[in-house]
Amino acid sequence: MDQDERRNFFRITDKVALEYQLIDLPLHPKESGFPYQHTGEAFSLASEIQSIETESQHILRAIHEDNRLVSQYLKSIDKRIQLLSRMVSAISFNSTNPELVEADLSEGGISIITDTSFAPSQYLAMKLTLFPSYAGIMATGRVLESIAQDGGYRHSIIFEEITEPDRQLLARHIIQYQALLRRHHVTQAEQDQK
Repeated sequence: MDQDERRNFFRITDKVALEYQLIDLPLHPKESGFPYQHTGEAFSLASEIQSIETESQHILRAIHEDNRLVSQYLKSIDKRIQLLSRMVSAISFNSTNPELVEADLSEGGISIITDTSFAPSQYLAMKLTLFPSYAGIMATGRVLESIAQDGGYRHSIIFEEITEPDRQLLARHIIQYQALLRRHHVTQAEQDQK
């Protein structure tokens, strides 16, 4: 699979919470001066828990091979932690009530429609929340193009600066979303055959 096919294959259209701010230079999310650097703990909670889960998957697989009962118990604990994380994140999210937008997402960037036109090569500091996990991702994007569409402007934006854990979270979200769509299509096809 070449790079263009990979980009199209790992692309979804989803609703995300998005906050953005124009910036002059491509700042790394951990760099001093990044606008959303001091975002509250609840925003990063779900992301950190998912990153820890991803890091420990190989350990859980090894435990599963040795002792399935312990593996099942650890998985149930993980589910409880995930649920608590989502609850805390949802409470925090609902108190700030950011705007939800439809976005085309890939590992490499995002496409959104806004009321404002951006100049090509303009940089944006972005803060995204993915659902239903409430995982938070911060990145600097660079505008590739802005095209007038539906009374607004469609922007194609590539991620210039994003942490590797956030890129992995985004990839995982895309794969899970695609799997959910496939299950939905299979269920719908089975119901249509009845």
